[in-house]
Amino acid sequence: MAIYPVRTIKIDSVEIGPAHRLLIRPRLLPEETLEFIYRTGTGIRWEPQSRALSPVESGIPAHVEWFKRIVDAVRSEYGYALVVTPETLWVNVSADLRGTLEAFARASAV
Repeated sequence: MAIYPVRTIKIDSVEIGPAHRLLIRPRLLPEETLEFIYRTGTGIRWEPQSRALSPVESGIPAHVEWFKRIVDAVRSEYGYALVVTPETLWVNVSADLRGTLEAFARASAV
């Protein structure tokens, strides 16, 4: 079985949006989407209007778990590693939560 390199995709922003829903915006080319992420069966969807990944369920403040699911689902379905960079914008994300998410993103990018 061949092993292919993982494509690294920077995360433009991580946001806690309306109804406390997590939104992750990957830096993709304009013609790229992650619309088939639903096939992972993890409750993650691509929102074309915001070009963001988010959980289907809203109002559940388990942001760390959803972040992990999104990162894992993108790697599983597309072979992409979502990475946090110094340019990543953090919108409505507490410092504690940001630290936890950054630590997970660093560990999963390896």
